[in-house]
Amino acid sequence: MAKSIRSKRMRKLRAFKRIRYGEKELARLKNMVEKAAEEERQDAEAAAQSESVQNSDAGVASSTMDVDKENVESKVTKPSKYPCWLSHFKIKKLAKMDRKCKRKEAKRLKKEQKKTLKQGKKKGKGKK
Repeated sequence: MAKSIRSKRMRKLRAFKRIRYGEKELARLKNMVEKAAEEERQDAEAAAQSESVQNSDAGVASSTMDVDKENVESKVTKPSKYPCWLSHFKIKKLAKMDRKCKRKEAKRLKKEQKKTLKQGKKKGKGKK
């Protein structure tokens, strides 16, 4: 390791930074854990309420709110709504992939329709 005065000073400053940022990170992690525990409690309460509603109203649909979960593969919650943490380059890339998949699906469906039409014509010829 280097033994110059500058490198020693830099190591010393990095150690101070580690301490300072370590405290901030610890506080942030504790806050995240508290929020996660609170959300978990709310989910448990909502589940208990939905069970009680289902038990009391056996034939009637429950009036619980549907929560939009994001699609894991496409990372889309609602049509063309992406999470805020996703960069605009990733959004463009995902949108391009979505368009490509939709085109492929449309093409596949079109081929299947042609195939069924051809099979229908062949069956019709045999009956005459």
